[in-house]
Amino acid sequence: MLRKMLGRALRRSFSSVPLIQRATLLEAASKVQLEWSDGHTSQLHAVHLRAWCTCPQCQHSTGQRLVNISDVPKNPTIADLRVTPEGLSIQWDEKHTSVLAPTYVRSLCYSNYEGPNPATKTTPSTYVTRREAAAACDYRRPVAPIEHDAILTDEGMLMMLETIMTAGYALVRNVPCVPGEVQTFAERIAPISHQCLYGNVFDVVAEHDPVNIAYTAERLKLHLDLAYYESPPGLQFLHAYRFDSTVAGGESTFRDTFDAAATLRARHPEHFATLTRVPATFQKIHLHRAAPAIMEYQRPHITVDQFGEVTGVFWSPPFEGPLRIRETDVAAYYAAYRAFEAIVEKENVIEFKLQQGDLVVFNQRRMLHGREAFAPTSDGVRHLQGTYVNIDDFSSRYEALRYKLRGTRGAVRLGNQNAL
Repeated sequence: MLRKMLGRALRRSFSSVPLIQRATLLEAASKVQLEWSDGHTSQLHAVHLRAWCTCPQCQHSTGQRLVNISDVPKNPTIADLRVTPEGLSIQWDEKHTSVLAPTYVRSLCYSNYEGPNPATKTTPSTYVTRREAAAACDYRRPVAPIEHDAILTDEGMLMMLETIMTAGYALVRNVPCVPGEVQTFAERIAPISHQCLYGNVFDVVAEHDPVNIAYTAERLKLHLDLAYYESPPGLQFLHAYRFDSTVAGGESTFRDTFDAAATLRARHPEHFATLTRVPATFQKIHLHRAAPAIMEYQRPHITVDQFGEVTGVFWSPPFEGPLRIRETDVAAYYAAYRAFEAIVEKENVIEFKLQQGDLVVFNQRRMLHGREAFAPTSDGVRHLQGTYVNIDDFSSRYEALRYKLRGTRGAVRLGNQNAL
């Protein structure tokens, strides 16, 4: 399923973008109606087209805007409107000319806009829609592993990033088992982020006096790391630096939060509504450590966009703090919490055991992660090394590399509250 979906996505190119066939002025030249080769009709306000002009006077060669909405006339009037080989040519009464490419004009279209989903005709065909990503995550078995040497090429790197974008995670085999290799690996994608609490590289190994429950042999419930940050890490990398075969247990677990949220909404819409409205408290308060920490953040477990589509899920039981909510919301919150946790922990959980030399990289803004308990032995060690990369840096790296190699873009759900 994943291979077929990626194939469809990669075949998309700018040549498939519809062309403007006819342009007509409406409502005393305050609106423009455009008829497209794919049958779609756009009606755009003149001020919208004027505000987003891409001429050198309005947009710098760096792509940054030189004017904003307040800088253009409040009610601009179109003196002349034509469809040309370059796209849409507009002569404004203010003696300004805009020439907008069809791909760009289509991206400005809001006619019949219902959000970024496959049914939305205004979504440019050069984008992978967000809902396609859900079909790529097969909960019955892990994704096919990728060899470490493959990601040393642009094509191999894109294959791995594409897998993370669609399935939520990727598994890489035969990564060199040397200290700090996880940082070297991650920096092929983007700079390391979120170093304050645990450094550039953190060691996940059972310790006598741990600063994090992950540094024990206990079971870890599915969770998001650093949920008490305003912007938690995007990608997380975990490298099985040493994982002896004599170690019993220690399987890695993952859960797609978008699937879990969709299930909650379908079964218990009232609980879903509660978790989008009532905020939870996330905290890291630990003073007896080399870098003392007092961090707190309050937000709902689930965030949605203007259409009610889920854009983010924040679930991190080990790092929750006392509720600071209205008394009238307490009972509803606890009921909703229990319902969601049952779905998260008991349904569609992906589980597999890493082998020494494996590295799993996952979008932790979408995929919760956990671990089964394990039993170290006198001659058996489970030692992972981990690090983080910012979600925006990952997204930019993927988009730029895909555009370089395929001439297409791939906007899918990241879980970072982005409504696109």
